[in-house]
Amino acid sequence: MDGQRFYLVNPRDQFSAAAIEWRRAARDTRPDARFADVFVPSVFLKKAEPENIEELRRAIYASGARYVVALEGGPEGEQVWPDYADAMSDMLKPVARHEFAIQQWQRDIVQWLKRSLLTWAELESTKSNSRYTMHIQVRVYRVAK
Repeated sequence: MDGQRFYLVNPRDQFSAAAIEWRRAARDTRPDARFADVFVPSVFLKKAEPENIEELRRAIYASGARYVVALEGGPEGEQVWPDYADAMSDMLKPVARHEFAIQQWQRDIVQWLKRSLLTWAELESTKSNSRYTMHIQVRVYRVAK
C-alpha cells in the first residue's frame, strides 16, 4: 500500500493516523512533498446503524482512498467492524489480513508504578504480573469504485 491513499478504521496508540502520517512524512524526501501526500483519513466507529454506515461509505469515497485498513481487537470500543464490512461488501473487497500481538500493562498498575518506591525486584515482579498480550487483527480492503 506504500504510496496509496488509505482510510484507517478504529485507530489507536501505535496505529494512530497521526503516527502513520509522521512516519510517512519522515520517509518522504521529495522537496515538493505536501501534507496531502501523507494525510491519513480515519474514523473511530460508532454503533453500526444504517445512517452511520452510510456516513462512513460517503466519507471513504470522498477521501479518495483506494484501501480501507480496519483494526480489530483491543480493549476499547465496541467491536462493530464486522457489521460495517458486511453492509458495505459491495464497495469493500478483502485483499489482506494480518495479525500481531502487542505487550500491554494494566493502566492502573502503570500509574501506580510511576509513583511507588518499590525495589527493583518488586518492580519487575509487579510489571510481569500486570502484563497482558493484546491481539490485533488488521483487515485490508480495496475500495471498489
